[in-house]
Amino acid sequence: MIKFFTATLKLILFLFRMLTRENFVNHIKRTGANNICSSKKLVLFANGPSLTETLENWKINEIIKNADVLSVNYFCFDDTFLEICPKYYVLSDPDFFSNNPPVKFKEKIDNMYKIFNNDVSWRMFLYIQYYAWKKINWNEKISNRNITVIPFHSLTYNGNESLRNWFFIHGLGNGNYGSVILNGEYIGLTIGYKELYLYGVDHNFFDNLCINENNQLCNVNTHFYDNKQELKPLSHFYYGKETFYTVSNYLYEKASIFEGHEIMQKYAEYCSASIYNCTKNSLIDAYKRRDDS
Repeated sequence: MIKFFTATLKLILFLFRMLTRENFVNHIKRTGANNICSSKKLVLFANGPSLTETLENWKINEIIKNADVLSVNYFCFDDTFLEICPKYYVLSDPDFFSNNPPVKFKEKIDNMYKIFNNDVSWRMFLYIQYYAWKKINWNEKISNRNITVIPFHSLTYNGNESLRNWFFIHGLGNGNYGSVILNGEYIGLTIGYKELYLYGVDHNFFDNLCINENNQLCNVNTHFYDNKQELKPLSHFYYGKETFYTVSNYLYEKASIFEGHEIMQKYAEYCSASIYNCTKNSLIDAYKRRDDS
């Protein structure tokens, strides 16, 4: 009973925040995005190291060749971006929308937007967080008329679990559980795709964890677009300030990501859809496995 009342209070708070900070509009479907599925299959590219091999062989991959594609973050820097021509692109990290992003990311972010404006010659739907959609003049930031900017709600649903999928299907949710690919899954399911195929979701967050002589938690950066395999302290930026992880908060954050995959699996079942994990050696246990090698 206490758990029920606690969840109900959280739901009331969520509704109040939606009312005062955002709105109750299903922006994903209001924009007509639910009518632009040319395929029942959606391929999603995350940024894990295994994506390198996937992209080397994508032309002989029948699923990728015959499905719509969703990519995230810095995928546009890969040579295959202009060949695959992703229909959907998702950005959710606050650094992408900041007027003063961390110095070490600023040039890369600027170049990403240059590619969007200068090189995208096909129709592409760029999904961004609602708060960023409100604070930025996207008609100026994205001048390329081939790109349609679509917001998804920023506030994570926090209330009765039995009502979560109802809010999700009405566009009043997101996949903000610690990884941009979860937002991609949420968007794909909400648009109406019935088969989602995940590549590059290695989630090998724990493979090389260690503590250095300064008592800092370290790991090897293993994004597919990074050539350097350098062991360095793990950090994140909070309101523009770099903060180093402790073991406890790093594990807590990663646990949220895996919980997010379990939530997306339940949402897929609610939508009568299937999510397939096509990533070799992926640590995710929430979805059906599929080996396309």
